[in-house]
Amino acid sequence: MPYIDEKARREFAERGVVRIEGLIPEAAIAPNRERVYGILEDAGVWQDGRWVFDDERGENRTPGKFNWLAPTKHLPMRRIRDCAKSTAFRAMFLSDALAAAKELAGERLCTNKPPASGAADAFSRPQLLFTPPGADHWFVPNTIWHLDVPRLGEAGAPGVQVFILLDDIPPGGGATLVVAGSHRLLNDRVRRSKDVKKSLKRRPYFQHLMGPRPQDQNPSDGSHIDPDSARLLNQPGHDGDIPLQVVEMAGKAGDAYITDLRLLHTLAPNASPRPRLMATQRLPYPDIVDKLDDAHAELRRKRKRNGAPSGAT
Repeated sequence: MPYIDEKARREFAERGVVRIEGLIPEAAIAPNRERVYGILEDAGVWQDGRWVFDDERGENRTPGKFNWLAPTKHLPMRRIRDCAKSTAFRAMFLSDALAAAKELAGERLCTNKPPASGAADAFSRPQLLFTPPGADHWFVPNTIWHLDVPRLGEAGAPGVQVFILLDDIPPGGGATLVVAGSHRLLNDRVRRSKDVKKSLKRRPYFQHLMGPRPQDQNPSDGSHIDPDSARLLNQPGHDGDIPLQVVEMAGKAGDAYITDLRLLHTLAPNASPRPRLMATQRLPYPDIVDKLDDAHAELRRKRKRNGAPSGAT
């Protein structure tokens, strides 16, 4: 049966992100979720359905502008990340998720089935996204906004990324944030990710998003989200005639989000009592590696013509 209707296709083209509720069955998700919670129980940080890790905030919190990031120093992060190497984890992306992604972006997407080329397989390897609880409140950060790949100019979109919720993630629960519509900006030529971000920061919407904003204080009205962040989530902005809006990829276990790989995105505080558990996989077009190599070569030539040192970034 089709996963994507015409409305979803239009939404993906215009916003670059589509949510599909209940796409992945519980039977496929449960073993992966239980494995992570089993590791957390072994480490003594998850007991009787509660997070009991004491992060000793005054001592272990990262100082400065990233102090909302929950510390992971004393957590078994290698064992947690290695969960993504299991057959059960990879299997989540081989049926419903892959079919939905191909309906949106085309049959030529790379998969994690062999034989994929080494570089493409490395780029599209599934990952587990884990964020411990511990944030005092939730807000839209003005930092760590980034792109995973450069703009490719006339070559167009590099592919899509699939996110699967392994557990319920409520609003404020640390889900990845994206700027819907940002994939439609600055596609006129090859640009480094750093240059895209630099150019966007000169534009009013992104000046506000990535510039200084009050976000270190708990909301005075007693809610878990400050008013500025609520506006970014609920009130679309614009860049010319392109609508822009921050989207929090929260939802129920089994929900999936499919995004254009060109979307600006960031991590977010986890102000919920549970860890954020998401699975993700990039699905590039098979020629993406060659195009990225060409893009980097063109950018090196441009820097050389402009007299920039070879090591400049």
